[in-house]
Amino acid sequence: MPIKVLYPLDYLPTSNPAQTRLIDKFVEGLESALHITRTEISLAECWKKDCPDGPEHTDIAEYLKLAGGYPYYRDSYDDLAGFREEYAKKHGKPPFVQKAMRWQWDIGKTISVEQRDMYWRRSEIYRLWLLDRVFNADSKDSRTIMVFPIEVGKPNYRESEPPPFSILSGYASLNMAPMMRAPELTAP
Repeated sequence: MPIKVLYPLDYLPTSNPAQTRLIDKFVEGLESALHITRTEISLAECWKKDCPDGPEHTDIAEYLKLAGGYPYYRDSYDDLAGFREEYAKKHGKPPFVQKAMRWQWDIGKTISVEQRDMYWRRSEIYRLWLLDRVFNADSKDSRTIMVFPIEVGKPNYRESEPPPFSILSGYASLNMAPMMRAPELTAP
């Protein structure tokens, strides 16, 4: 069965030349081993052309800005309500949680059910669009894979102050596989 390798221009090349060279070498290895040529693709341009949620939503980055985090943060906050209540009742104080979880809970409790549902719907539209239009997942004739960086390759020192917390966009490459409910293979 033929394999199609997508090279998303939305994420490649990265701002790190060494990382881009490594990714390109990996893709060249795939091309050689599979006797294929990569297919360059712009998800943003494909989305704009298809308008899967109507012409008022042509900017995929803006459309997915909160879709990667809001549904999860709201559901996580709600799902852990029993834990927080039982802990407080038993110990007379709220549970200790690390800063990132506290930040997520603080965001999650401000998200209305309507907002959660709207962003969940956007996530589902994105997922179905990717599977159908980009990956052609139901094809019996070929398989499609996409090569992309998880993040920009740069040093991340333990001694450095972490960046401020922020909601990871649904458009971020790191969110693609989880939002698609698809497998992800990571290569160093």
